[in-house]
Parts: sequence; C-alpha cells; structure tokens
Amino acid sequence: TALAVYNSLWMQAVAELFFAEYPKSVRPARSLVVRPPVFAAESTAKPGGAVTLINCNPEKGGHVLRALAQRIPEQQFVAVRGAYG
Repeated sequence: TALAVYNSLWMQAVAELFFAEYPKSVRPARSLVVRPPVFAAESTAKPGGAVTLINCNPEKGGHVLRALAQRIPEQQFVAVRGAYG
C-alpha cells in the first residue's frame, strides 16, 4: 500500500497502534489526514438550555453526563445516541 488516507488524527494514531501490534501487516509508505468538510451554514445549532452529549459511550463521558444530571436536577440534560450506539 502506497498511501493511507485518514479522516482524523485519532484514526491515524489508531492505525499506528495496529501496525505496532501487527508488524507483519503492510504499513503504507505514506499517510495523509484529510478532514471531511464542514459547511457552517448547514451545521449551525440553535442555542438552547439543555446540556447535550452525542454518542454517550464511556470513552466520551456518558457516565459523567448521568452523574451531572443526577446532581443538577433543575438543569435539562439530553443524551443522544449517535452512529456508534
């Protein structure tokens, strides 16, 4: 493989961990990070009163959101299931 294209620095780092664990794998000669475009006009959120977390997995702090919601009952919290469950 001549080139690997990653969509984030995080994905590039995960790939490096993979190649370190499996040295017989074909490591690309070069790599490049190309972030997906973000069109601000299409992605603008309207301000609201809720504290929101999307993809509430443990790595992202879903347990922290739950703890905060229990400690601050007067604040609205929204947990959104994302693409990764």
